[in-house]
Amino acid sequence: MDNREADWAALHDPNTNAATLAHIAARYPEFAEQIATHPNCYPALREWAQASSTPQQSETAERAARRRTVSRRGVITAAAITGALAVTGAGWALIAAASGSGGGADPAAEQSSRPAPPSPTSRTTTPRPTPTPTPTRTATATRLKMAPLRTGAAIVIEPTKEYAHENVVLYSTQASTGVPISVGVRSNEKLRDVMWAVESDPDATPVAVAIVYISTEASGLNGTPDRLELRTFDATGELRSTVEAEGLTGIPAGFEGWYRDSAVDTAALFRGTLVVCARSSQKEWVLAGIAASTGARLWTTVMEDDLDFDIRIAPAQQLALFVREGTLYAVNPALGTVSWQTEGRHNDIETFPAAPFFHVNVSSGMGSNTPPSQFRMTATGAPFTLPAGYTSWAVDQLTGRLSLTWSDSSGGYPKSGPGFLVQDPDGSMVYTISADEARTVGGIGVLGAYDNRVWIRNTSGIDVVDSVSGARDPVVTAGSAPLVWVPAEGNRTWTLLATDVSTATSYRLVFHPDGPVPLADLGLYSTL
Repeated sequence: MDNREADWAALHDPNTNAATLAHIAARYPEFAEQIATHPNCYPALREWAQASSTPQQSETAERAARRRTVSRRGVITAAAITGALAVTGAGWALIAAASGSGGGADPAAEQSSRPAPPSPTSRTTTPRPTPTPTPTRTATATRLKMAPLRTGAAIVIEPTKEYAHENVVLYSTQASTGVPISVGVRSNEKLRDVMWAVESDPDATPVAVAIVYISTEASGLNGTPDRLELRTFDATGELRSTVEAEGLTGIPAGFEGWYRDSAVDTAALFRGTLVVCARSSQKEWVLAGIAASTGARLWTTVMEDDLDFDIRIAPAQQLALFVREGTLYAVNPALGTVSWQTEGRHNDIETFPAAPFFHVNVSSGMGSNTPPSQFRMTATGAPFTLPAGYTSWAVDQLTGRLSLTWSDSSGGYPKSGPGFLVQDPDGSMVYTISADEARTVGGIGVLGAYDNRVWIRNTSGIDVVDSVSGARDPVVTAGSAPLVWVPAEGNRTWTLLATDVSTATSYRLVFHPDGPVPLADLGLYSTL
């Protein structure tokens, strides 16, 4: 039987242990209901499973559930991950789903769903406080609950409610304490959905665009078609423009099996151009480039169905990456021309600002030798060659260095080959230890990387090591408490830290516009 059938059988075996249940949850979130009722399901995992069985799903899960051909996906929360760590002692492959450092299993999707919003009372945004002055050398930190963040080169958007997008907080170097934004419409209009896209090019003017799906009440026999508005906000949270997206409308509940209203299927922003998969006014799916400032359609490709997963931008290579019917595409955002494409059964994509490669998960069929986790060169789509079988990884957000380990969920290693290595973006080796050497350390798992340091888990807990020498960083011994925060995402302007074992429920967003900050200034030992 294949892995899916084997996991299904394991869920009906009362002797299946909690660690196995956690790994099944990572591979097949659609088994949430069976996982929750298993006698060995621990509380945190049961909480995730019960939440995943409700209509409140991740954005990727929600869009997948509304399709006819793509199976339902879910989100494993940090609480569930913490439980897995407590059970296995080496569940670092699962915490990658929350920290964004990934592994062989599909990483969790961004948590973002769209229930019917409350009736708005105003078209304009709410009054805003005076923005905080731009920080200089001292990093400014803001504590955030785990939320469906929208991140860009210089702006981060956080919805105030986990499953709603009309009310958000905008963070930037000019608004590091956060500016509230409320999206509203006129009294005779209905706000059906809001989706956000944030400028991804570090050299472009930092803006965030709200894609607003609006219906207007009919006046007698005169009906007004549904429309999409593009509302552009600057880095201080001020509304700069409101335009209508040319030839696009929202996705109503019931359209081709979608059970909720949605502004667009997916969207990304690069140099002022929105790359969107949306529904056109001709009631067909299109992939389009839209000028955010004018709403004009720059290019359009008609499609038979929506995309499989979210669009990702690779700013350095000036490409938009996406998956359609399993095939991986790279498109010029300004022109819509295809730079390259690769057939296969590709899934989630993750790009990195400092690396020339990207990561993609791949579904492999029975008897297939296709690795479930792949790195490819962004400019060409060619494979980025690595030793096979790695189980956890992280990319340094500042240097682009890639760290990998080969430890399995029980802390074991292959009989030969590497156990842990750090590789430069050009493929040259920086640091490596063999499987035998790693075995003596015990179950190394990669959690994150920042400024030539790597966060790892082993039998003694969490360490921060130098990516060149492998030595423990002095910041670890200087702390008075166990490490709490691990770098999850970021660039030279901001860093997103994720909580680990003790309080795996929150993120911390740190802005550092003058460049990387010392690890001590990130507050790695801070508690909530």
